[in-house]
Amino acid sequence: MRKKAILKPAKKTPNTRFGRNAQTSAEIGWQRIWRPAAAGALLVTVPGFYIGKIIPWHGVMNSWFWLATAFLGIGSLVILKKLKLSKIFIPPVSAPRSIQARSLSFLSAFFFLTAGYILVGYFWWNMGKIALAFAKSDVLAAGLSLGVPENSPVVPDEKNAVYLFNQAWNAPSMRRFGSVSPIYDIPPKGRFENNTRTFGPLGEKTDFSKQPFFGKKTESEFLTVFNGDATAGLLTRKEKAYARKLLKEHEDCLRLMDRAFETKSVDWGIDWKVEPSFPRVAYILTQARLLRCRAYMQALDGNVAGAVKSIQTGFFLGDMVWQTHTLIAVMIDTAILKIMSGTIFPIHPLLESRGDSGKELLPYMRSERLEGGFSMALQYEFFSNPRPLETISWMDFGEYCRQDYFNYFFGKNKTSSFLFGVMYRPFLLFDMASGYELKIQKMKSKNFEESVEGYENYARKCWLLSLWAVPHYAAMVEKIREATTSCNLARIAIETRMFHQKYKRWPRTVGELEKWGLENWNPTSGYPGPLPEVKVTGAFVAGSKSPVGNNVTMARKGEGPTTSGIGWLFDSNSGAVYVNSTIRDSKNIPYSFYGFE
Repeated sequence: MRKKAILKPAKKTPNTRFGRNAQTSAEIGWQRIWRPAAAGALLVTVPGFYIGKIIPWHGVMNSWFWLATAFLGIGSLVILKKLKLSKIFIPPVSAPRSIQARSLSFLSAFFFLTAGYILVGYFWWNMGKIALAFAKSDVLAAGLSLGVPENSPVVPDEKNAVYLFNQAWNAPSMRRFGSVSPIYDIPPKGRFENNTRTFGPLGEKTDFSKQPFFGKKTESEFLTVFNGDATAGLLTRKEKAYARKLLKEHEDCLRLMDRAFETKSVDWGIDWKVEPSFPRVAYILTQARLLRCRAYMQALDGNVAGAVKSIQTGFFLGDMVWQTHTLIAVMIDTAILKIMSGTIFPIHPLLESRGDSGKELLPYMRSERLEGGFSMALQYEFFSNPRPLETISWMDFGEYCRQDYFNYFFGKNKTSSFLFGVMYRPFLLFDMASGYELKIQKMKSKNFEESVEGYENYARKCWLLSLWAVPHYAAMVEKIREATTSCNLARIAIETRMFHQKYKRWPRTVGELEKWGLENWNPTSGYPGPLPEVKVTGAFVAGSKSPVGNNVTMARKGEGPTTSGIGWLFDSNSGAVYVNSTIRDSKNIPYSFYGFE
């Protein structure tokens, strides 16, 4: 029996330009505009938010990162399919259109995709401006500054300590310590340009710092050993002989440093009103150590005035670096202050034996500038230093990233860094604004970083660059307090010797010591004065008792600190002054060893 034919419904006419459901020309034209434009908008928006918000907290090795990457990739494919972009970019070959027509279709789609990318990119950039404006208002409301330091008066090179100290470093004999160095790699407009042209190209070609000097030790290593043994009173005859040889060798550098100190004029040439250039300053630490060595030897040879001048020059050198108002400069000033104040203790008895208490040093021992300078430098680093990025163009930011800024993330792959900059620039201002609240909290609270939960709560709001640009500064602050405490200890030692020089005895009571400082206060220099404080807090030893304060405990004869006390300990029989705490500092040295280490 024959089966009956099953009738199938007729197929619907395809939705083509010839079918009954054909779209009008206007509809097709509109789709060829909004679909690629929408794709461009997604292309600029999704990666920007993804890079800014996901990568900082999950990283490329975290499973959440890969999960988000897979989700983003699949979602993008779905969106592209829904938008039917393949029909726009690659029209069907069967379509009755010429190759030229298909090429024009592709170009028009590419044009609208690019237009969508750029327009939405500028939309996010302007939204970022609004977010940054609100963030800046929060900074001002917190009593912090968005300003920049004042420009220094222009000083001619021959009278400028900055120029002369750099000439001292570039003296021929100093190649045993390292290569020549210009003041700037990229000098400020119209300043130190000849210096950069002269010394910039030489670089590592002039570095002879590996040559042995004292046995197998280089000159730099010898300075470290010599200064340590001098402080501990363990100098050998051989070390003294080699120190004299070293100082004789570097007379060309030392003469220029003396000349720089005599000028008392500092001009780094930084124009803070435009994007500033920042100088090289690392070599200055070596110059401070060389001055310290000379001060020791001058004191041993009975040249009191020379020893005092060498220490004064070292303090002036630190103050000169501080005037660049950068964090690295403040930390170098901190190191120099600790080096030079530590030099005072071993040579003090030699000075006093020749009738000099060292009071000429007091006006140069301005340790209080460190904490103020750190606060100023930190505010500049947080709120003012990124200012040029607020107006940087799209391609310039890509080039900025390509040059050196993001080698940390991309392993020095300049192409990846450039592409990152181009993709992320529309969200740069959002990124900058996201970190302001965390930075404000850091500036307001000295112990903010000790609260891990509090730090995490604010840090979670940060985008990629803001989070990366806000490292922990607590260790820096404590090192500044260590240098300040060492300097304050040296101040008290000088003031007690001034008392001893006048009365031929040491102060017997705390009141007598305090009264001496106040009665002999000099309004011009500020010294002597009220007893300075112990500033260290014991931050490097968890749960330790803070010795902060200017309390003075009178010790029995020959007694030293044995507990974690507060303030100072003073032996009225010998005139010895100690930090009254055995807690250890960042180098694992007990505070009670300051002045004796």
